Amino acid sequence: ISFSFIVSVKSLQNILNQYWETDSFREIDFYEKPDINLNKIKLSQGTIIQTIVDQVENAIRHNKFQDVFVTAPTGAGKSMLYQMPAIYLAQEYGLITIVISPLKSLMLDQVRQLKERGVDFVEYINSDLSQIQKQDILESIQKRKTSILYVSPEFLLAYDIRALVGNTRKIGLIVVDEAHLVTTWGR
Repeated sequence: ISFSFIVSVKSLQNILNQYWETDSFREIDFYEKPDINLNKIKLSQGTIIQTIVDQVENAIRHNKFQDVFVTAPTGAGKSMLYQMPAIYLAQEYGLITIVISPLKSLMLDQVRQLKERGVDFVEYINSDLSQIQKQDILESIQKRKTSILYVSPEFLLAYDIRALVGNTRKIGLIVVDEAHLVTTWGR
């Protein structure tokens, strides 16, 4: 185990304690080989979260990295799988996470829950906001006050992603929260 791995495990445990007020991760059922059979295995949320963080840290160090694709049923705790890495990446590296979500209600709910947990650097942009509100959020990203941003696919069609992060911020994660987005919206 490398030193940075130990540091990230400890940091992730601190995030779990601070924002989720628990010491343990949930176990989630996954299909072992969904293209071959329906056999299920249990994986800890912590294992998946650590894998995501490891891949981002590999990318930061210009090492070989892989995308992480996770499918799990509603209520399995998928949101935590990207929210914890997003918090970690914001705190450790100042990186921004962009979460693409097609559902306004889901966006509002996720942001509200994170803010209730004490995560004050999360916002959303969708068609419900005025242009002035959107601009205020974009400025808060530049000022490093926002590090987790939920956006609609339509917003990404209207704005170049560089307009979101500008010249001063780097993206740590891009999360597609709803697999059907890939088939509906494509690239």
